[in-house]
Amino acid sequence: MAGPVKKIGNGLLKVVVWENEAQGKDGKKWTNTSFNIENRYRTQDGEWKDAKSFKVSDIPKLVVYLEELYKEEVMKQKEEKAEQSAASSSSTGTNLLNSDDIQLDSLEQEVYDKIKALPKDKVTKDNFVATFSEMAQQSKDRAVEVYEKCWVK
Repeated sequence: MAGPVKKIGNGLLKVVVWENEAQGKDGKKWTNTSFNIENRYRTQDGEWKDAKSFKVSDIPKLVVYLEELYKEEVMKQKEEKAEQSAASSSSTGTNLLNSDDIQLDSLEQEVYDKIKALPKDKVTKDNFVATFSEMAQQSKDRAVEVYEKCWVK
């Protein structure tokens, strides 16, 4: 890509989002997303430069900018995984973990599988719910539902 896909910020302090296409040895393509923080200033000679340091007053702004971009990126990745899962499920006719009462989306399935790899006697309901809700970007109610309908079976 020739330029940034998004800039967020105000004045001289900005976070810039870049997307670059990449391809693995196996031919599989994906998009790498990277973020640069720009902090511009003008020298006494009137020349514009990029700073690598920030004032204390810049930190809250950066936190807000980065948090917003992080949430957008997580949602974008979740939507892409759901689309891939839907395409995969429709083409193969298979479903993700599916009990009588519950079906997991692709991100939930990925997180569930990671938790499932842990020793079952080490996973309490509380840490299952906390881990699942955080990693799968789901509510605690959804995590409890998954725990009760899948984990304890």
